Amino acid sequence: MATISFDRVGLEIDERVILEEVTLEVPDGALMTVIGPSGSGKSSMLRLVSGLQGPTSGSVAIDGVPVDSRSPWRNRVAMVFQDDALYEHMTVGSNLEFPWRVQGYDQATATEEARSAASRVGVRRFWSRFPRTLSGGQRGQVATARALSRADPTVVLLDEPLAQADAGIRRRFRAEIRRLHAESGLTMLLATNEQSEAMSVSTHLAVLMDGRIRQVGPPREVYDRPMAADVAAFVGDPPMNLIPARAVRRDRVLEIGRDRVAFDLPEGVPSRVLVGCYPAELRIAEPGTSFDKTIHVTIGRVEDLGSGARAYFGLGRHPGVGFSVALPADAGLDAGARVELTWVEASLRLFDSATGEAIPM
Repeated sequence: MATISFDRVGLEIDERVILEEVTLEVPDGALMTVIGPSGSGKSSMLRLVSGLQGPTSGSVAIDGVPVDSRSPWRNRVAMVFQDDALYEHMTVGSNLEFPWRVQGYDQATATEEARSAASRVGVRRFWSRFPRTLSGGQRGQVATARALSRADPTVVLLDEPLAQADAGIRRRFRAEIRRLHAESGLTMLLATNEQSEAMSVSTHLAVLMDGRIRQVGPPREVYDRPMAADVAAFVGDPPMNLIPARAVRRDRVLEIGRDRVAFDLPEGVPSRVLVGCYPAELRIAEPGTSFDKTIHVTIGRVEDLGSGARAYFGLGRHPGVGFSVALPADAGLDAGARVELTWVEASLRLFDSATGEAIPM
């Protein structure tokens, strides 16, 4: 197995900064997901590990050995490209056999290993078909099987392999990737902007924004305790509500709209803050709920999700849609409804309005 290391890596293309001072370590045997918005540099990080591109500054190494054209790891890094890069003139079977054939293995061995990879990823039924006859999601599955169908891979790089797949294929693929990782122990690096995918498959999560690593940690830790407001607004699906408020230290309250909410404010808290809470952490206040544990809102829009609903609201009497709350399907709220909301105990987080940084609680 292998550890992947980025040491103060910078990358510029045509005078445009793609990555800036990226320092990151992917532990041996980890399945790390790099998540970030489109254009944040995720694919570039994977290309640097594969050796297809070199950094402008800093270094990328696998087990301490720099990745370059002479790297001994070069032929042991398997990569699934976002555009799948399948050979259109070959059948699926031939695509999967190809990595073995180019490494000098005989046809019988190549076929055996390719069929094994096809079975593991669930594409054996496509064996005799050509890539052009497959859907985008099926092509992504085949590309993944081909990456795994090579002799002794040490690192597997997955660049949004199922970007064009439907929800059902993506769910099955997540389960398959988790199983393959558990069975193989390979070091895997996945790039995606799908929050649910990142949360469900990863052992480690790295948030990349504007070419910089913003936070690294176990998925649950990043979700529960984002280190910055923009991380919080991106990682959740639906994202965290970031509600403007004023902290009044002497009264130990947060002023949210016209409501004064009791809160154990930490030392040094700035007066202008953002209160962070996920929609699922809010709920309609039961009669008798303490007035200093509620906020008054007006519903602007309600979405029926089948098993539940999501209501978008504004503070006070303003029927905005800037924030949301998860509701049971039978909540019976319509646009214009005025309600009181409360929250799961100890679920509120604070961010500095000026810097966006999380305030330690």
